[in-house]
Amino acid sequence: GVLPLYRLPELLKATERVYVVEGEKCVDALTGLGLVSTTSAHGAKSPHKSDWQPLAGREVCVLPDADKDGAAYAKTVSEILQQLNPPATVRIVKLPGLSDGQDVYDFIQERNGK
Repeated sequence: GVLPLYRLPELLKATERVYVVEGEKCVDALTGLGLVSTTSAHGAKSPHKSDWQPLAGREVCVLPDADKDGAAYAKTVSEILQQLNPPATVRIVKLPGLSDGQDVYDFIQERNGK
């Protein structure tokens, strides 16, 4: 079966931009900043196993992890989102200053001086 996106109830209630990241830890970090965020089930390797339809017609920003898997995930998710009806408006934004393998969680920690 097709799996729901992480934090789906919040996604369905929200109207603002949605941030797509890899993994629940990153979603929770963004949610803590007051941003609407989600991720697919089972991590970077299987975005096609989730139901992305709730993001149809939405403004979506994908924040990839700073590695090859992260780039591939962002590309795949972007393609899926653009095939929805109506298509999502997708931007992939590479966070500045991340070391190889770091993600949005690390980015937020560094901004907080932790």
